[in-house]
Amino acid sequence: LAWLDGGRANGKRKALAGDLMGSGGVKRPRAAGCGILAAGSGGSSSAAGGVSEESQMDVWQSALEKAGGIKQRDDQKLLKRMLKRKERSKKKSQREWKARVKTVRNEMLERQTKRRENLEARMTKSKAKAARAKARSGDRAGFEGKKQKFLN
Repeated sequence: LAWLDGGRANGKRKALAGDLMGSGGVKRPRAAGCGILAAGSGGSSSAAGGVSEESQMDVWQSALEKAGGIKQRDDQKLLKRMLKRKERSKKKSQREWKARVKTVRNEMLERQTKRRENLEARMTKSKAKAARAKARSGDRAGFEGKKQKFLN
């Protein structure tokens, strides 16, 4: 009964009405048609009032949470809008991720081709240098002419 006097008893804060039902502050969407007026005339059986006991408890739970200041998420229009917004953001991030993967792949291929071209250029350059060196290395000082025959 401490929640009746503003949530304070002996200087300490007590549980609110929404906490008494064990909600724990969990925010969850409600089914359509579970408003306080939809509970009917208070019949507890499904045959008498047309509303099951479980849905009636859900209605009371919702009312207590609302009275306790807990945010309710039972508006179907807002829930649908929120779902559409989430789907749009998911699709957008998916598109951005695909574009990122594509650009990374293209950059990688460009780097590979550039590396291959540089390696080929270096190999041809070194082969040409080796051929020039070999052509020059054939002439040694003092051995200009070919040997025709033995001296003796």
